[in-house]
Amino acid sequence: MPSLEIYLSNFMLIFIFFGICFSLVYAVWGGMDWAKSEGDKQKLESAKKRVTWAIIGFIIILLSYTFVNAVGYLFKVDLLRLT
Repeated sequence: MPSLEIYLSNFMLIFIFFGICFSLVYAVWGGMDWAKSEGDKQKLESAKKRVTWAIIGFIIILLSYTFVNAVGYLFKVDLLRLT
């Protein structure tokens, strides 16, 4: 039976994967809205906010991945690939 560490490791990898996918889809959605705004200031502002938040989310996910790897390196444990 797999241990709790393996479940946590798998959960972190899945969370990072879906977070990156979601942020990319959100950025593309914002880009499409930006292209379809047709000069409407309100639509353009909404699209800019959507793209901005997608980029911020992507950066947060990358920083969390870096933090997990740094903590793992500090304690000599690969937290994302426990066996």
